[in-house]
Amino acid sequence: MNKKAFTLIEIIAIIALLGIISILVLPKIGDSIEARKEKQYNNIVKTIESAAKVYYADNKNITKVLLSDLIDNDYLSQYRSAFRCR
Repeated sequence: MNKKAFTLIEIIAIIALLGIISILVLPKIGDSIEARKEKQYNNIVKTIESAAKVYYADNKNITKVLLSDLIDNDYLSQYRSAFRCR
């Protein structure tokens, strides 16, 4: 007998195997995306913190540093479009 097509059982087995593989792989992909976002946010926070320290050092008479002050005075000019202040 010359076999040219898959049987129904073979197709069901392949679909089940693909389902099991996707259940194992997809959570790891989601975790790596979340870890990358968290790292990116942490880097932005560090940049803002550094800019705030420089701004405070330049302006000793201030008591608080606002994000809008950092952007308006070009301490975070590269983030002007990301932080829509005022």
